[in-house]
Amino acid sequence: MKTFGSQWKERVKNGETVLGGHIFLPNPAMAEAMVSFGYEYIWIDGEHGSFDKEEILNHIAAINGAGAGAFVRVVAGEACFIKPVAEMGPDGIIFPMICTAREARYAVEACVYPPDGKRGFGLRRANRYGLISDKEYLDSIDKALVKIVQIEHKKGVENIDDILMC
Repeated sequence: MKTFGSQWKERVKNGETVLGGHIFLPNPAMAEAMVSFGYEYIWIDGEHGSFDKEEILNHIAAINGAGAGAFVRVVAGEACFIKPVAEMGPDGIIFPMICTAREARYAVEACVYPPDGKRGFGLRRANRYGLISDKEYLDSIDKALVKIVQIEHKKGVENIDDILMC
């Protein structure tokens, strides 16, 4: 399944460097402009930025529409924050402050459909409003959606080997 902003993925697979940026301001035109200036992915900071769900969705659409990958750092690695963002169709989700393998597993499971995860089925933008069949979407999204855990605490560093194994 090809996502909106998938050009950066091919470059990463080819061992090339990709240029990304970080945005914490609510106006999606700023994210779109960043792509116009050469950024290949944008990290939408839903943890520290002043975003509501609609603003995150508008940023994802603006970034993807301009041809780049959209990543969202959620408030926390909790399913209630992850699931609505996953349905918005980002290219990746970033989980902050992961300190244990259990936390990492829980966050990733919220992005993955059963039997391997706990994600519910409520597609809209994620399957391009039905343009991608449910079967094609379900067969590919668990691998296509990039999941990034952030180690930001001494406890996470102490547990890094266990976190990397999950």
